[in-house]
Amino acid sequence: MLKTKLVTLTDEPTALKFEAHFNKPVSIVVQNLDDEEYIYVGNENVSTSNFGVRIPAEGTFDADLLNDDLYV
Repeated sequence: MLKTKLVTLTDEPTALKFEAHFNKPVSIVVQNLDDEEYIYVGNENVSTSNFGVRIPAEGTFDADLLNDDLYV
């Protein structure tokens, strides 16, 4: 099953949550549609100086998650 969701980001960390529980792991793709700004991926304290992954402008990031605690 494929589900999509468009999320508009702000300066505050935004949790990526799933509306239904799926079998783990869950494969996700985060696509940066902005042509200038980065997206920072990490935990609930994610920021421009505290992140796990930085997605460049017009870039993508994909991962298999074992839990749904991912923030952008």
